[in-house]
Amino acid sequence: GSSTISVTDQNGFGGSVNLAVSGLPAGISTTFSAPSTSTRSSLTFTPASTAVAGTYTVTVTGASGSIKSTTTIVLTVQAPTFSLSSSPSALTLIAGGAGASSTVGIIGVNGFSIAVNLGVTSVPTGVTATFSSAGASPASPSLLTLTASSTAVAGTYTVTVTGTYGTVTSSASIALTVQAAAKSTPTAITIAQPSFGFNVLPGSVRRIFATVTGGTTNAVNWSASGSATLSSTSGNWVDVTAPATGSQCSINGTSSYTVSSAAQFTVIAQSQENQRLSASITINVCNPAVDRKSTRLNSSH
Repeated sequence: GSSTISVTDQNGFGGSVNLAVSGLPAGISTTFSAPSTSTRSSLTFTPASTAVAGTYTVTVTGASGSIKSTTTIVLTVQAPTFSLSSSPSALTLIAGGAGASSTVGIIGVNGFSIAVNLGVTSVPTGVTATFSSAGASPASPSLLTLTASSTAVAGTYTVTVTGTYGTVTSSASIALTVQAAAKSTPTAITIAQPSFGFNVLPGSVRRIFATVTGGTTNAVNWSASGSATLSSTSGNWVDVTAPATGSQCSINGTSSYTVSSAAQFTVIAQSQENQRLSASITINVCNPAVDRKSTRLNSSH
């Protein structure tokens, strides 16, 4: 800092005076813009890194021959310190998605230029925080990256970044918003079956598979008509037990054929994520004998 020292003539004095400073604390140096002046001079104080914080009284003396005059300056020495900044100060994450970053900067005060140690607190469960460097200085910031795993809970949080040097600590806050991952909506559902259809013996068991595409879990709900029974009402497959009685089945066609029966039941697969999406198959329950001579059906069709 600087102070202007003015020379005021009294009783016709018109000469120059030599200026000097006394009572300086250790670590403080001074310079006059004009060490000898008849009007005014600017006195500049410069602290070294060894200067001790405190309040001091400094005396400025002006002398011309045997004539002397003094004035005092109250000098306050402040310790070098710093403050922390984060930019941007608000981040949004999607659970299971990419991370987002904020630049952590150090703002030096009173000549502070040293690197400080960085830390972060109040990070929500499922979110990880990493610094590009463990320390930062006014000349070299650090990049803080936050990443939310798929288990992170959606909500709004305040993450605190701290910088520490010795006993001096500063902090900055980041407003963090975690959003749930968008769920995909199923677009199709199919049930695998032979080209000639499902044809089973009375009381036999057949495993049915459903395939859902475009969804997140791709799980289905199962139901069946008639007296057929299901091993489960949900999942990607189900074991179906046919009714205990069937009917005579007819084979229609030769190399490419279908089977028809008066005894049938239907199995329906419905998407759990999109209940408007479903698929169904009709299964013939065939007694062993069919109307085509020497032709037999079994549950492997």
